[in-house]
Amino acid sequence: MIALYPELFPNEIVDGYAMKDIRPSKKQGVPIRRIEINNVAYTIRPSFIMPYMTGMTDKIEKALFLRKFDVPFWGLVYVFGKYSMYWYRIEQSLGRNSLVGTTVRNPEDILIITDLGESFCILPKKPISSDYAANFGDSETCSVFQQGFESFDV
Repeated sequence: MIALYPELFPNEIVDGYAMKDIRPSKKQGVPIRRIEINNVAYTIRPSFIMPYMTGMTDKIEKALFLRKFDVPFWGLVYVFGKYSMYWYRIEQSLGRNSLVGTTVRNPEDILIITDLGESFCILPKKPISSDYAANFGDSETCSVFQQGFESFDV
C-alpha cells in the first residue's frame, strides 16, 4: 500500500514504522490500528466506516441514495431502522469534511480557489456560462467571480 499510494502516508514512513496498538472502536466494534512513525502516532481507519464511526458505508449509502430523491427521514427509519435524527446527522456530516488535509493524487486536476471577500469559490478548470456565475448571488459577487476567473490561464 505504501508503494502504491505514497501520498496517503507521511514522508517519514520510508524510514519505517512500528505498530503502536490495535483497539476496537466503541461505536462499531471494528479494530482501529495505530502506527508510530518518529514518535508520532497515526490512526489508520478502515474505508468501509463512515467518519466519526457513525456506521458502515455499505448500509448508509443506500439510505443516502434514497435521500437524493427526497425520501423523508421517517421513510428511511421505516426501511433502514435507527431514528430520524440519525439519518439527518448522517446527511449533514457529508459536508463536514475539509479541503485542508485532503490528499490529491493529481495536482493538475485541482480546482482553482479564488478569494471573494470573506467567502471562497471553487472554480472549474473549464469555461463556465454566465448562468452558472449568476447563481453565486448579487451582481457584485458575479463580477468579482468573473474577473478572478479571467485572470487565470486555463
